[in-house]
Amino acid sequence: MSDIKLSVTFTLQGRVLCEEANCQSVERLCVGGTELIVKTRGFKPAKQVIKMNKEAYWYMLETPVAGFSPSKWKSMSRKMRIAEHLKITAVDLKAKDFSWIEFED
Repeated sequence: MSDIKLSVTFTLQGRVLCEEANCQSVERLCVGGTELIVKTRGFKPAKQVIKMNKEAYWYMLETPVAGFSPSKWKSMSRKMRIAEHLKITAVDLKAKDFSWIEFED
């Protein structure tokens, strides 16, 4: 197996922290002069880590995502190209956020 080149951590919406009937968090909203009281439920975020090898890393650097011309893609920095690929993965996973660590060869 190839060495790990990139470790990506995606923050996902996790499980519900409280039951709907026992929610403690109350939010007051004013809409058109009428005050509304809304009970909100908290979520504990979950994290998913995906480790990518050198081949996957180079694929992300060399292959443009939809909406980018090859010339525009080549003019972008490595960080920007990786971020564009990871944004697509984050949407597929329904992640709220992501971060990555790039390892030396």
